[in-house]
Amino acid sequence: NSAMSGGGKTAVLQLATVDTDRYSSFTLCHNYNYCLRHGYEHVVVKDRLSDRWPGWDKVRILMKYLDEFDTLFVLDADAIFMDFQRTIRSFVGRGQKELVICQDDGDTRDYRVNTGAVLLRPKDRTYWQGILKKWWEIGETLELTHRFFFDQTALVTLLMSDFRAIQSRTRVARSDEFNGRNWYDPKYPRRDPKPILHWMGADTEERCDVLGEACEASRMWFPNGMRPKL
Repeated sequence: NSAMSGGGKTAVLQLATVDTDRYSSFTLCHNYNYCLRHGYEHVVVKDRLSDRWPGWDKVRILMKYLDEFDTLFVLDADAIFMDFQRTIRSFVGRGQKELVICQDDGDTRDYRVNTGAVLLRPKDRTYWQGILKKWWEIGETLELTHRFFFDQTALVTLLMSDFRAIQSRTRVARSDEFNGRNWYDPKYPRRDPKPILHWMGADTEERCDVLGEACEASRMWFPNGMRPKL
């Protein structure tokens, strides 16, 4: 594991194993510059934390770093910050909830979520350690540990089963708020950026092409002196 420090009590945490190297080699650098701009810690986890499908390791990352930061933002390696002016705190939105997560792209039903970007601001760390433990255990109970994307199914199950207790602490945002791809057209990469582009559900070659161009495009939106230094 490696930590690249931008200081402060807010951290962007990313899992970047060897199978992501072709695109994470530049997306991590890009996101590190975002963290430097805002004084955030950038924590890159290179080693697997479980033998489950890799998406589950994000739960382990939250459990591991919960006590170290006031705000934790777990972001997939195939996601980049597009708008360097927006802060992570701005993603919290109305209500100042502790857990903020986006709907899956194109799915407007409540609690159909995508865990490619997870924002957690734990006011009661003991409570959230319990929630994270339940999330992890649901994967075992429902035999979801080695199935593609089923960390998301387990979280939905948790949100619905513990709805009354967790409702007051959670906001499910639209996917285009900070975790989506439907808004982005690779043919016109410099149009109307959203805060984050998450190029999910694609093969490695496509991720390299689209995210590489998007990194270049995002730098075009900064005036002189405000561009990230790569």
